[in-house]
Amino acid sequence: MHRCLLLVAALTFTALPGCGAPAPDDAAPTLTERGTFRVEIAVRDGGFRRGVNAFTVRAWDAQGVEASVAEVVAEMPSHDHERSVANITATDEGFAVDDLRLTMPGRWTITLRVAQGARSDVALVSTFIP
Repeated sequence: MHRCLLLVAALTFTALPGCGAPAPDDAAPTLTERGTFRVEIAVRDGGFRRGVNAFTVRAWDAQGVEASVAEVVAEMPSHDHERSVANITATDEGFAVDDLRLTMPGRWTITLRVAQGARSDVALVSTFIP
């Protein structure tokens, strides 16, 4: 019995990533948290990276009516002091999000607040910056 437990423990340990290895990025959400809006996120330059980031967001309700991206904020859950607020500009393709600064390596949560009239909801993106 003890040999089986040691074998399982050894296999589990060797299957785990190394200490400090990044978790894979979550897929970009297609719905806001409460399902109020559909969202489409297109990150420029192949993905989020350390430094200045830019991307485009489109959002719409179940009837296909466009919604606005009201705010984009990035925070590190493990560092309360790290917070970045992006610039947002309406374009023909949706909303251009520029100057989102991911200043240090680690796990970042990017919150996109989407609004349409009195309704609002958020979409969350989790990314790891090496």
